[in-house]
Amino acid sequence: MGQTPSHPQPNARLQVIAAGLPRTGTTSLSLALSILLNGPVYHAGIQHILSYPDEKPLRRAIKLLERTPYRNASDRQVVEDTLKGLFDSGYVAVADSPYAQFTPELLHLYPHTIVLCTTRPTQPWLHSLSQLLRAGSLATTYKTALVPIARLFPTYTPLLTSTRWKEIYSHPDGSPMEMYEVPERHVEWLKEVVPKERLFFVDVREGWGPICEALGMEVPEGVPFPRVNDGDEVVRIAREFVRRGMVRWAVVGSVLVVLGAVMWGIWWKST
Repeated sequence: MGQTPSHPQPNARLQVIAAGLPRTGTTSLSLALSILLNGPVYHAGIQHILSYPDEKPLRRAIKLLERTPYRNASDRQVVEDTLKGLFDSGYVAVADSPYAQFTPELLHLYPHTIVLCTTRPTQPWLHSLSQLLRAGSLATTYKTALVPIARLFPTYTPLLTSTRWKEIYSHPDGSPMEMYEVPERHVEWLKEVVPKERLFFVDVREGWGPICEALGMEVPEGVPFPRVNDGDEVVRIAREFVRRGMVRWAVVGSVLVVLGAVMWGIWWKST
């Protein structure tokens, strides 16, 4: 997806919450922030998918989502402890869902952080999101049930849209918003929960300028802005999960055939 999973760096501190919705340039922004802040950025999508076969990042996200909406003080404490345990370990920024939807908790834990929200015109965003959803459907069938990480997506995907997402992107009567309504609501929600002086909206098509201005930094001289279009890569990864899953199912089938033949042989000799 244009990047590899990042690893915590000792003494790195969280400085930026990249709170844009998925498919709004969060990968490009993550790469840009890793350059500007000289440290690892925790991009949830990359950590969840490309950390194969490590399931801990995805299990952590599931743990967060299972505690929302908050039913009691214990739920919130678990969420904050989980977030703090992750980002105290040494990341300079966090990006992508579901962490973008935990911006209020992250601001409470790290009040010095800047919130950058990537934006994108609605129609191109919907088209790009449809690629992601198709890939998700491809990777959440029985074909990937034996693949580490992929086997967790049938649990993770429904939680992603039925917990914190539903809390934020619903109408006053509780009915969920249509996807085309989500970007506008997301912007409104961030304005409600983030102090005005800490919130900035950026379009990665404009390159370094707006990002550096928001962070009070100079544009890095001679460094091209990282522009990553990873839609096709998402589909490729989903298909790779399916391939790995089918290989595993073939092995299981072969073992069952052999065991069946052995058992039949034993039974035949005993008769």
